[in-house]
Amino acid sequence: MPPKRARPNLVAMWSDEWDREERFSGRLAKGRPPRVKGNSLAVASVVCSVAGFFPLFLGLLSLPAIAMGCAAIRRIRRDGGTEVGMGMAIAGIVIGATSLIPAIWIVLLSGGEF
Repeated sequence: MPPKRARPNLVAMWSDEWDREERFSGRLAKGRPPRVKGNSLAVASVVCSVAGFFPLFLGLLSLPAIAMGCAAIRRIRRDGGTEVGMGMAIAGIVIGATSLIPAIWIVLLSGGEF
C-alpha cells in the first residue's frame, strides 16, 4: 500500500496569504486601516499665524507659529504616516511669515515708538 499523502491545510494557506496581502496593503491584521491622527502643533501653528494678522498682536504670534509649523513638519515626517497635517503646518509657516512682514514694516516705519 502506498504511503498516505498529507492533505494540504487550505485554511492555513489561505490565512497566510491573507496576512501577507494585508501586510503589504498597509492594513492591520484585523483588516482595519491603521489609525491616523491629526497633529495638534499644525493646528496651533495655523491659529497663531492667523491671529498674528490682528493689529492687537502686531505679529508677535507669527514667530511661535513658524516655530510650531516647523516642529509639526518634523514630527509628521518622524512618525511615518501615523499623523496628518502637513498642509496645515506648511500653511501655518506661510501665513506666519506673511503676517510677520507687515509687523516688521510697521515697526520700522514708526521708528520703534508706539
